[in-house]
Amino acid sequence: MERKEPPSEFFSRVWGSFADLNKDGAYTATEAAKKVFHTFMIEAKIQHPMLCLELRNSFGFPGTASPDPSRVLRQIRELEEGQHGESSNLKATAAAHTLTTAPEIDYDKLATLVAKKLSASANQVPPQRTAPRGPCYKCGEVGKHYKRDCPNQANPQRVAQARKQLNY
Repeated sequence: MERKEPPSEFFSRVWGSFADLNKDGAYTATEAAKKVFHTFMIEAKIQHPMLCLELRNSFGFPGTASPDPSRVLRQIRELEEGQHGESSNLKATAAAHTLTTAPEIDYDKLATLVAKKLSASANQVPPQRTAPRGPCYKCGEVGKHYKRDCPNQANPQRVAQARKQLNY
């Protein structure tokens, strides 16, 4: 889909291109309608998401629905006209979406709250671990700390002795 191309012109172009490709009748009318609708919806959803939503609600999901291309084109043109002047379901849906998803936000206040939360979590002391029941597998001390927290030098003989004593 070209940048400034109206959706109705793009749909007409897709429909005409597919008709040219299907001159030999490889696809039935239903299959052709399904492919044209699916191709249009894939290409148009980035630039015209609300229009695609309206079409999906009217005709079904792309890839499964096979609406009559003339009916699709008619609805696209109606929706386009509604955007330029008359009110339409598309404009009403867009307005409702804007009202429900874009409340007034004080971004400075939000930034301050986030900064406070981050600084509070950075200053928190990590929770204390429970004392281990067995020996430290680095120094051999029993019930004081784990190997990952061990401040002592490695002492494999003491580790073996503590494990033997505690049956570990």
